[in-house]
Amino acid sequence: MEWLSTQVSIYSSLRDAVGRPATLRDIILGDSLNDFDSILELRRLDPSSPDYDLQSKAIKARLQMFSPSALLRSRKNDPSQVVHHSRILQLDFDSKDVYQYDLSELKQCIFSLPFIAYSGLSCSGRGIYALVAIAEPERQREYAEHLFQVFAEYGIKADTSKGRNVNDCRFVSWDQNYLLREDPTPLKVKRLRTERQKSTYGKFTPFQSGPYPSGGLLQTQVANVLNAQCGQRWETVQRAAYTLGGTQDQQALDGIIQAIYSNPQFQGQEAKYIKCAQDCFNAGTQKPLTR
Repeated sequence: MEWLSTQVSIYSSLRDAVGRPATLRDIILGDSLNDFDSILELRRLDPSSPDYDLQSKAIKARLQMFSPSALLRSRKNDPSQVVHHSRILQLDFDSKDVYQYDLSELKQCIFSLPFIAYSGLSCSGRGIYALVAIAEPERQREYAEHLFQVFAEYGIKADTSKGRNVNDCRFVSWDQNYLLREDPTPLKVKRLRTERQKSTYGKFTPFQSGPYPSGGLLQTQVANVLNAQCGQRWETVQRAAYTLGGTQDQQALDGIIQAIYSNPQFQGQEAKYIKCAQDCFNAGTQKPLTR
């Protein structure tokens, strides 16, 4: 999947409704430099200032925007305006929802998933955005809602106002420590979950104290299960479940089980791996970790 060479639309500013074609490579690695001074100005603002919102909006109004999911004839929310799909879906993690995390760790956690093509800072520098490779662009809304729920259950809330629609745009940004995967494995989920469906498993809150910085232990182990491929699934589930068993937190086991259901590599064999997770988690509880 040569996603970086795919053309999408880039707009000179919020007022630009037509835009021009540009490859995702040029936008992510090149065009953003044209806005570098404005991005730095935005990042220097004091978010505690009473004028922060007005100041940030004024700067963002000067920034270029792009539509990660398609090359468009115009920004109208109309299927007839789509020239072609990029097979890319954007996820946005706003600063107000991820302020408790170390952003570098969070980027790494998100990028550990094989379908994440890019993970980097948002234009404000206080949030993160990711580009997801999807196998069925015609089902973008369903995929977005599925991902919103999955990330929320891992304690990471995505901005649900972005990602569902093919014409959703975002401001260009820059991150010198961006994470990029040239050949991501497109996400394909047979049993998509929508915003109307509820998980049969309890939600959990990542560890945020003790020796686990920013919930790193829980997120890392769950991400490992989400990222597991054939040939490494059994060992990955064993290690994750035994490790988290030491926390003696039943909700951590729920997280592993949900990851098994969410990873298509476990399709049709969920029961076997869930039994493995339960056994290893119970074994791990005999050696509790100090929190």
